[in-house]
Amino acid sequence: MIAQIGRLDARERILTTSSMLFSQKGYDATRVNEIAIEANVNKALIYYYFESKEDILNTILASIYKDFSALLQEYSNKLVGKMAAEGYLTLSSGRFVFSDDRSRERFIEGTHKFYGVMVDYSLEHREALRILMIESLKHGSSHDGILKFFHTAEHSPKECARLSIVDKAATSQENVNASLSHYFFFVLLPIISFAAYYDDYKGDKHSLKADFLASLHHLLPLGVM
Repeated sequence: MIAQIGRLDARERILTTSSMLFSQKGYDATRVNEIAIEANVNKALIYYYFESKEDILNTILASIYKDFSALLQEYSNKLVGKMAAEGYLTLSSGRFVFSDDRSRERFIEGTHKFYGVMVDYSLEHREALRILMIESLKHGSSHDGILKFFHTAEHSPKECARLSIVDKAATSQENVNASLSHYFFFVLLPIISFAAYYDDYKGDKHSLKADFLASLHHLLPLGVM
């Protein structure tokens, strides 16, 4: 890990080192001096790039939020939107209606691949996700943490439509909100929790990941029968 950090530019070293220390020691217990030493940068350089330690944390969390949103948008555009545009699926009374069984299988296969991409990303960034969980659970925390993903979409129709997994087929704001709630509580939150505690598991991690993916494959987006 240290060797990998050494190959990054100064700003990225600061972020990567901060993520590691916040995850290991906790945000509150990590001092800016420690970040400077571990990242092999001058303390003044940290304040050149970031206004404060909180600014570093916000940058880390904003990056995670942005990446999750981008992954969901890609899934929406390349699978859901494409199938809707081609006439293979529509949304009726809050339910997906597929043109035939093959279209339904195509949708399910694509959704399973999306879950796999989300799990791989989360494991790669599990230190940052561990911070995200810790900060989200703090009483009175000024950081929205995990809930930022949900609340931003829930209260902004434009953002909601952009992020919804049914944005190309949804017929009402109510359908979009229901889809986001389902995605957040039954897909995103379990994946984040899995990644955050992954390193604490002492057994066969390969089998653990396979079992977790299998459990996700039993989940279908809201409205799929």
